[in-house]
Amino acid sequence: MIHKNSITMGLLQEMLEYSNYILKNYINSAVKNIKNLNITDEILETLHVNYKDCDLTFTHLDEIYTIFCSFSLIRDVKSYYDDLQIRRNDINTVTLEESDSQDYWSIHTATIAIMKSSYYLIRSQIFKNIFQKILKMDEQELVLEIVIKEIIPKTIEQYNLVCKSYETWEDLDFSDANELWQGIDQNQIHDEIKFIASNIMKANEKQRLTNAVNHLSDVSSWIERLNKLRDVIKILEIPCNSTHWVMKYLNHLENKKLKLGQLHKIFEDLNNHCVKKLKLTDDCWSIIKKIASAKDFVVF
Repeated sequence: MIHKNSITMGLLQEMLEYSNYILKNYINSAVKNIKNLNITDEILETLHVNYKDCDLTFTHLDEIYTIFCSFSLIRDVKSYYDDLQIRRNDINTVTLEESDSQDYWSIHTATIAIMKSSYYLIRSQIFKNIFQKILKMDEQELVLEIVIKEIIPKTIEQYNLVCKSYETWEDLDFSDANELWQGIDQNQIHDEIKFIASNIMKANEKQRLTNAVNHLSDVSSWIERLNKLRDVIKILEIPCNSTHWVMKYLNHLENKKLKLGQLHKIFEDLNNHCVKKLKLTDDCWSIIKKIASAKDFVVF
């Protein structure tokens, strides 16, 4: 059975729970008088690889159908998912040879083909966001075949364009970058940048980009802070024209043509000026906000 790959996947799964040493001794002792049936480490390693490939195919298909193919949006995805579960539960009758044939995977063949080149992108939230955007824009009735053969390739194409654009990330518009990274948790940013810039940036450049992207979500809060500080300055009747540092940074952050590289520099300067030089802590900003909100009650 082993030499002809006619062993069932279920039996192979149970067998591979034992070490190669135990398997070799057990099997070879049973066939020691039969020519060409001895088991070697190479044969066992091949079995391990083949079984793992089959098991991973099940896992990857399950993830793709679950993550990318919403039952509510794609009419026939449940039939694919159900078929996959039937096959997974049928490992006691399916042989290794059968599982390795294209016919065995039948309706899943197109999905397997696309995931061989792009499965790693399943971990990217940006990729998922682009996919969802394209999916919702598509006006035709969605079936899984369209998703696999049209929607996902379009998503890959757009994602690759995004990656290409980040070769010169400093020139990207703040508004475009902000839309792309909207809703992505700061804990995910490092991993997303690893996807986007895996082969196009040195480590220090990736860190600068990471810092800039992290600051995208800080812009609105800093605009609010600086506006409150401007209000307090007015309350105190301190001269504050367009050259004042508060107004300068406000104008920078509210600039519709702000670039991502400029944003990185602005926050470097803000940190140096407000935190390191002026020692404006979170408590200070809280007090500034309270004073600005109570301006009608502040009398000098």
